[in-house]
Amino acid sequence: MPTTLQLLTLLTAFATAINAGVFFAFSNFIMAALARSPEPEATRAMQHINITVLNPGFFAFFFGAPLLCLGLLAAAWLTRPNDHLPLITAACLLHTLACFLATIAFNVPLNERLAKLDANAPETQTHWRHYLTTWTRWNHLRTTASALATLMLSYSLIG
Repeated sequence: MPTTLQLLTLLTAFATAINAGVFFAFSNFIMAALARSPEPEATRAMQHINITVLNPGFFAFFFGAPLLCLGLLAAAWLTRPNDHLPLITAACLLHTLACFLATIAFNVPLNERLAKLDANAPETQTHWRHYLTTWTRWNHLRTTASALATLMLSYSLIG
């Protein structure tokens, strides 16, 4: 019978995996497809994506994963000795800092600036190229952090 800590670890790994998948899709093909589109079309498409993503399904995992990480950290520290405490701690901090906080500090402000632009304005083309490069770079970090956190949490269950 799994322990409460194991179940919480599994649930947290699942949540970080969902985030990794969402971010991977953006890094792997969504942003690449937008990069191949004319700037006004790409700008409008990303503006629509940034509105559409604000939904309960996305919020459940985006906000749920760091909350689960914090709960898992507390549970792991309270149930010491735990052979996997360093791994669980590293995974939770990695996801929370590199994924959640990077989103709040970098991706969201970029999205907010993009939302204010007129897709047909000439200056939008320059802004779009900067947005695409910078946003995607931070998204690669979120993808990698979420995927590594998932692997680390999964390993803590079997290692």
